[in-house]
Amino acid sequence: MTESATTGLRERRMAETRRALSQATRTLTAEHGLHGFTIEQVCERVGVSRRTFFNYFEAKEQAIVGHPREWFDDAAVDMFLAMRPPGDGISVTLFDDLVALEMAHVAQLAQSHQELRDLLAAIETEPQLLQRMMKAGMLRNDQLSDLVARREGLEAGDPVASVAVLIVTTLMHSSAEIYFTPENTLTLEEIVAPRVAAARNILGGTATSQR
Repeated sequence: MTESATTGLRERRMAETRRALSQATRTLTAEHGLHGFTIEQVCERVGVSRRTFFNYFEAKEQAIVGHPREWFDDAAVDMFLAMRPPGDGISVTLFDDLVALEMAHVAQLAQSHQELRDLLAAIETEPQLLQRMMKAGMLRNDQLSDLVARREGLEAGDPVASVAVLIVTTLMHSSAEIYFTPENTLTLEEIVAPRVAAARNILGGTATSQR
């Protein structure tokens, strides 16, 4: 086995352990409340040591919210960066490519509806966790803005990046709320498309412009 293959296998196993710890913590929180179980009980469910838990998370709350490594689909990020067309100024495909990146993120969440249900159940049991989720969302948006700035060659803190992220993430959040409802029968693309079209109309027919 090559070194890269070994590294890839190790990373997948780490990701599996990280997700298993999060899911177990969410399930126990939903069942018993945040203070109704121990970290040892989480580890027992997953089959790892207490030390392993703290290799991934600082506390139960962080395990429930999830690790920053889960915030982005790595392959989608690589594609987002690679697909920038040549030329100066803000790329004309920024809006579409950013939507595609966020759709990949939602699709990643949708791979396990049970994980999402566990997260929502944990927050319902412990509403104070919602504030941590909101902070995590803000931090993710900051990282996404950094990705946009990196791709577009912008200075750190350029409002173009943060505004682009705000528009797209707002569209995706409203779409995801519908997509994950039990009665929904539409695909994610069917939900997102009219919102993207509406954004283009509001912004004058295009969601990006040359500087």
